[in-house]
Amino acid sequence: MRGMRYMYEEPAYAPDDPIGAVLWQAKGMVMVWLRKPSTNAQWDLAGADHTQIGYRVVTRFRSDIKPGGRFTLRDRHLYIRSVQDPDGRGRRLICECLESVLVVQPTVTSGGC
Repeated sequence: MRGMRYMYEEPAYAPDDPIGAVLWQAKGMVMVWLRKPSTNAQWDLAGADHTQIGYRVVTRFRSDIKPGGRFTLRDRHLYIRSVQDPDGRGRRLICECLESVLVVQPTVTSGGC
């Protein structure tokens, strides 16, 4: 299985922002191995289909990776829900992550003159 290099990012909140927008701060590149999807959910919102896919992500141990962060590769974002050091030896981490995908349905128009 081939790993891919993702950017690890943590949320940074601006203290004077009245709406509480989240800014993501890059913390460094991480080699990750995606396992097959562990969960899948779909829902409809305003005519667009949303799909949320859960992944089990394996990476080398880093003490700064924690729930609430995310792994990013271009426009793909895997939001970290949980982090586990499976054998307690500090060699690797198993992260349960969610990816939200927006699928816009094409509109059908009639061929009027």
